[in-house]
Amino acid sequence: MSKAGAFFAKDGALFVPTGLGASPWQPQAHGGVSLGGLVAHVLEQVPCPAPMQVVRITLDILGAIPLEPLATAIRILREGRRVQLVEIDFTVEGKVWLRANALRMRMEETPAHPAPMPYPYPGASSRVEGHTDWLEIVPVIGGFMHTGPGAVWLRFPCQVVDGSPQTPLETALMASDLGSGVSTMFAFADWTYANLDITLYLSRLPQSEWLMVDATSDAAGNGIVIANSRLGDRHGMFGSAHQSIFLAPRAG
Repeated sequence: MSKAGAFFAKDGALFVPTGLGASPWQPQAHGGVSLGGLVAHVLEQVPCPAPMQVVRITLDILGAIPLEPLATAIRILREGRRVQLVEIDFTVEGKVWLRANALRMRMEETPAHPAPMPYPYPGASSRVEGHTDWLEIVPVIGGFMHTGPGAVWLRFPCQVVDGSPQTPLETALMASDLGSGVSTMFAFADWTYANLDITLYLSRLPQSEWLMVDATSDAAGNGIVIANSRLGDRHGMFGSAHQSIFLAPRAG
């Protein structure tokens, strides 16, 4: 097990939460970071008919998911040597609480046109902040607990499933849940943010320990916030993530 432990332990076909990945808003519910990591973990166990990479993953979060063991049901919606579409349901006692769709695309050698990384990669002297037992960040612009656009380097000193080393896809999908926190528009003391979905697009997988989340949010005054993030590593930008946020005033 890694320094901070793991979000889940495997018990037969079930993924049992350890409590490490509980939601910061509702301690008796799963958090989005741990759920994203689990989706990637399960997806990577699904074989594909040719060398492929995930180019899009969408998570629909169908409520505050009870912090209970999760079962999975996997369906191949399209199977081919160029494209594969996978759907995964995550259930608690038979009820679907999370549905993920993943699009995999064949890989071939083609010309590259990478987007450069606009921020310096963390070094030995960088100020590392530990926001939770499983998250470390190096702030660049704003960041957690600051309002407005933000950019942070982050890493996860944990495993998703106990005994399984963290993979680049797990790391990318976990990071994609944090754009709304990096680009918070309203004070957490006054407002709650319920994340209803995550969509991640990838041109490639991350290739370094630290990942960049460069995020902005938009709000139209109707209780809806859209968070948009660009993801990168020491070699450049490699993806984008989007979230729909249910914004509500904090009670009392």
